[in-house]
Amino acid sequence: MIKSFFLKGFMIFSLVFILLAIVPARQVLSKEGHKAKRIAGPLHREGMKIIDSRGEEVIFRGVNVSGMEWGAGYPWVNGKCTDPKWGHRYGCYGIPPDSVYDNIAEWGFNMVRVPICWANIENEPGGPYNEEYLKAVDHIVQECAKRNIAVVFSMHQWVWSPNFLTIKRSIGRRIHGNGWPVWLYPPEWFATNPVTGKKRQKTLSDGLDGQTAASREFFKNERIVNGGKIQDRFIKMWVHVAKRYAAYPNVVGADIINEPYQNNGKELEDLYIKAGNAISKVNSNMLLIYEKSLSSRHLDISYILRDPLFQKKGVLEAHMYPASWDKDGVDAKGRPMKSGKKMLMQDLSKAKAANVPLWIGEFHCIMEKGHKVKAEQTRKMLDYMKKSVNGITDISWSYWAYQRDAQPLDGETGNGPVNMELVRALQEGF
Repeated sequence: MIKSFFLKGFMIFSLVFILLAIVPARQVLSKEGHKAKRIAGPLHREGMKIIDSRGEEVIFRGVNVSGMEWGAGYPWVNGKCTDPKWGHRYGCYGIPPDSVYDNIAEWGFNMVRVPICWANIENEPGGPYNEEYLKAVDHIVQECAKRNIAVVFSMHQWVWSPNFLTIKRSIGRRIHGNGWPVWLYPPEWFATNPVTGKKRQKTLSDGLDGQTAASREFFKNERIVNGGKIQDRFIKMWVHVAKRYAAYPNVVGADIINEPYQNNGKELEDLYIKAGNAISKVNSNMLLIYEKSLSSRHLDISYILRDPLFQKKGVLEAHMYPASWDKDGVDAKGRPMKSGKKMLMQDLSKAKAANVPLWIGEFHCIMEKGHKVKAEQTRKMLDYMKKSVNGITDISWSYWAYQRDAQPLDGETGNGPVNMELVRALQEGF
């Protein structure tokens, strides 16, 4: 089950950027036996298993490293957003310090999921691509390689683009999203449909109606951008990224689009196949990772797997943000939420029916408060994933998240210390 994007924003964003300044390197040594097995890329799929270059099964035991998905092309430097074009309007991306990778390696994780975004890669229409940003991504990959940590890139969106906003309930005001470039949605876009050239019946806002229209426009793929269809621009950008990291064996996967929504299922499937084939032409080492749609219950995995590349490289990714692991609950708006166990069984049944690997690319128990309670719920979840579930053992996962704003592996506060109880619970899940 994929979370509401509104609730995710509640958990992960801080208007004040303090990039892990209070977190020293190597906070805890991994105990003997609490290091995940290292990953030797390139990887491929055999049935429901991910297999490495040694012919051995791979189990992802990872963490998301958040920060590079925010902004519109410029970084935070010395605690300040340095965007000379937009100022603080859209925020800036945060480059993790090397101590992050020291900790991840020492704690025993074998991979990281790194959210990146189109808004930062192609921050000017028509390019050139943002070399400053990509060099920062290079550094992440290189530092992970030094520590024998595998990398999966997620082409991220949350609220679709920095042009759109949603409420951050903890501070009572609206914040910008991330993902698609700001230049795709100039002021005239809100009043005029760029496909028809006609005035919209109602001018769009920078809220839910605007982001819904932007996502729908992308998946319908009728808009022409710089001489090509909008999805062609997206795929061209992905190809540039994939080609850049073809020589890095620790870059093992491409999560083609994070939490897609406002599509009819078939539109998403076709995008996955087009983008996946283009990525593999320049980098055959990356797994092709696809997620379910937020807005459509339909995702025909068997259709995707008819494509020869996805037969070899395809992995299904799911996200789990339950109220708790073992009991149903309600979200911040009072809407019912299934337990983590029920969510996992639903996703696992889909993966098993299609005979594809399942990776829980993001998860935590969002409504559980307190370090000990959160750690205990996580321990239950990971213990279950290690056992035989419907004949499947050792489900891959990566925790959300090692945050950009000094709240690594916590999720409760904007500037809290590391939850060491949670780190130990995750280590026991190896």
